[in-house]
Formats: sequence, structure tokens, C-alpha cells
Amino acid sequence: MKRYLILLLSFGLLWTTCSFLDSLFYQNDFLHTVTIEQIGNEEFVYSAFKTGIDNYRIEFTVVVNKDTSKIFDYYINDAVYTKERTFHFRTIHDTLIVFTPLQSCKSYYKTKNGTTIELTKDHETKVCDE
Repeated sequence: MKRYLILLLSFGLLWTTCSFLDSLFYQNDFLHTVTIEQIGNEEFVYSAFKTGIDNYRIEFTVVVNKDTSKIFDYYINDAVYTKERTFHFRTIHDTLIVFTPLQSCKSYYKTKNGTTIELTKDHETKVCDE
């Protein structure tokens, strides 16, 4: 019985140590933040993070009175990040249009305050099948 207890405790200690080391080595390194647009009291922002040797995460958020909510994000590799990281934005009334080469079809998101975010590659892009 003592053997099993020692084996179980050893395994638990090893598991905890590996999880801790994993979190140390694979943190998201912050690269930059860009404010996109202000619509009413909503401020739209995107941030870039390096998530690994050849991986990045681009996160789009909305900030309202110091309350930040994630809208969507992209996980991309180094080749796409260095070549395709340009985004273009246009605001029409209460809609923020995000033009990105990473999008294969149109997607729509809505904030708590009712602002619509449209993701599209260009004007000819078709709506995604849900």
C-alpha cells in the first residue's frame, strides 16, 4: 500500500513540475497594440502576441469604460504574420468593417452596445455558412 502511495505522490509531483515548467516556457509574449477606431464609448483595439517559435496570435478586443472584451482572434504562423499582418478598417454608422487577407468568408460579430463588426477579405467575399 505504501508503494502505491509513494508512486502516486511521485507522479503527482512530476505532473505539477512539468505543468509549471510548461507555463514558464510557453507564455504569450506581448508585441504591440494598435487602437483601431472609437465608435461611441467603444474603443476597438488589436494586439499581437508571440505564442511560440513560429506562431503568433492577433487578438481583437473592445474596451468600454476600462472593461475589455475579446471579440475574436487569429492564430497564424511566422510567414503569414510577416507578410499578411496588415488590416484595413472602415466605419459606416455603427458598423466596423475589418478587411483582412486572413479571412476566407464574411463573418459578423456584435458587441454588447450593439456595434457590428464585419470581417471580410474584400467587397466580393461571400457570407460564411453557419
